[in-house]
Amino acid sequence: MQLRKQLTSCWRASSRLDNAERFNAVADGAVLSLLRVIKNSNQMPSEPWPLSLVQTWRSNVESKATSIYEVAFRRFCARQTTEQYLGVGSRALYHMVRKELAVPFHQGLGEHPGSEDTVIYSENVRPGKIIGDWIATIYEAILDGRINHALYDVPR
Repeated sequence: MQLRKQLTSCWRASSRLDNAERFNAVADGAVLSLLRVIKNSNQMPSEPWPLSLVQTWRSNVESKATSIYEVAFRRFCARQTTEQYLGVGSRALYHMVRKELAVPFHQGLGEHPGSEDTVIYSENVRPGKIIGDWIATIYEAILDGRINHALYDVPR
């Protein structure tokens, strides 16, 4: 249980890091927690552990965290669940942007035009636009009033 708390704490504390750095921080935190648990259990091994054993365990934690995240991210990109967590007004705006304006969920640098790493996790083929193009689409909808109509149609 202590290890799980440490992993959760490291995950939350590293939320502003890029994924590789974040998984590294989580694995480092897991090692610290593991060593604390062993120390506090009063069941220290009779022979000292080789450092390579701890390094291997740490690498496995980092690898597993990466794998779990990638599966969850792919699943989310294929079927986003955001809308169900929003309030009425936010949901109306979200629906307007995603469905009516067809502004997709941005999946990172891999979908940027000209990028060599063109991994798109959803099955829909999308136009290769930069973020500024999508922002312009939303801005035009604000200027011509379509965004307002989305809010006016919200039941009160």
